[in-house]
Amino acid sequence: MKTSDPKIIVALDYSDAKDVIRFADSVTPSLCRLKVGKELFTHAGPEVVSDLIKKGFDIFLDLKFYDIPNTVSGAIGVAADMVKNGYLPEVIQAIANANLILNEETILG
Repeated sequence: MKTSDPKIIVALDYSDAKDVIRFADSVTPSLCRLKVGKELFTHAGPEVVSDLIKKGFDIFLDLKFYDIPNTVSGAIGVAADMVKNGYLPEVIQAIANANLILNEETILG
């Protein structure tokens, strides 16, 4: 159980997982959360999220899903599978258009 609730979120504006891990090794998980965005996630995949969580960081997975409803639903389903497989990002951001209703079933499958 975490005893801290860091208010600082550090954006990982890297495209290389090695640079991310090097940075993560230089900061303390109890002092900040880390944001993984589209560029890093596309380049390094869910493994980088898993590696950061194993180091003790809370993760904000900021992929800004915005597309037609079926595509967004499918993408969120894939992200939710990460949770089911133990990657456990703390936040998955979805930018929804007026035609999409995000509900528990969409997110949790």
